[in-house]
Amino acid sequence: SRYYRHIDDTKRLSSVVVGIDDSGQSLTVTGHQVRRKKKVVKEIFIKVANENDSSGFVIPGARAPGYLTVDKHWKPSRDAEAVVYICGYKHTKLDCIRRFGQFLAMAHLPSYMKPLFFHWPNGGWAMSYRGAIQVAKSEQNQLDFEHFLLSMRNAGIRSVSFMLHSMGARVFLYSWPRIRRWFSPLSEKHSEPEDEIAHSDDEEGSTATNVTEATMHLSNLVLLSPDYEVDTFESQVHDLQKYCSQVTVYVDRRDTATKSAQVMRGFRKSLGFNFEEIRTEDGSLADLDIIETTDLQGNIAGTYHSYWNINRQMVDDLHDLLTLRKRAKQRSSRLLRVAEGLYRFLQTPQTIIEV
Repeated sequence: SRYYRHIDDTKRLSSVVVGIDDSGQSLTVTGHQVRRKKKVVKEIFIKVANENDSSGFVIPGARAPGYLTVDKHWKPSRDAEAVVYICGYKHTKLDCIRRFGQFLAMAHLPSYMKPLFFHWPNGGWAMSYRGAIQVAKSEQNQLDFEHFLLSMRNAGIRSVSFMLHSMGARVFLYSWPRIRRWFSPLSEKHSEPEDEIAHSDDEEGSTATNVTEATMHLSNLVLLSPDYEVDTFESQVHDLQKYCSQVTVYVDRRDTATKSAQVMRGFRKSLGFNFEEIRTEDGSLADLDIIETTDLQGNIAGTYHSYWNINRQMVDDLHDLLTLRKRAKQRSSRLLRVAEGLYRFLQTPQTIIEV
């Protein structure tokens, strides 16, 4: 397999985000990992270096005045990470590039996170909605999506966050029974597989033989105004959470596109228009975050369905979710908990101009 160097790999290190891990005992540093596994690190030394300084960790090719170095307890993460955007209904490739590109321009994701998008035949005219659903569900589309994931794996990607907008949720969730073998269950320790993927074009459409399964980590599953049935999602969410510990759903009561889609599907409740907790098939509460965006106001109009890439608060929240992997309860400066697993943005109504 071939490996490609991202243009940002030679960017000088000009910012470092330090956090606390899930145990609350050790520090984390974006794009880095501790050199000695299981070592608890409670301090970090960062300094500004010049081109003659060889101490600490330096991004390769970044010899320029004013770059940062991190002490030798840390090393750059071996595992490349991808952020994958899957578009919704009636999106051309140019639409995908424009929308996702706008998000990337505002989010300033760190260089180790490689942005990718998967485009699929999603309909091109007003009456093609039902046809687009059938395409998302089709065997061929699922096979194409699996090939896309395998190409990521072959390029060295080991951790993936998915941003699923509208009907893009269908592409991922319809394919889940097929693709889940390429992800590591949370109960298993993620490790580099020894066997290489051997592709095969047999009559059953299998994509690999002689392969160590579960080779990537599913870091985040972000559903943006998802066009997907609640009851179907409830039958899947328990299995999803065996592989992903961070599932986030963004919803808006003003979203006319999602409401219209519910009517076209025979009034089956949509996940993108659900403002209640999600329960699994056995009736237990699903461990995910539902974030209502109804109170957001800037750069929002039309159908209230596609502003995730231009609203400053929304972009900042997605940035923290993707890069720091903070659950909603940890983003308390921006989000208000209204019930178990349900949150709203802290936003003063635009009608309030003085207090």
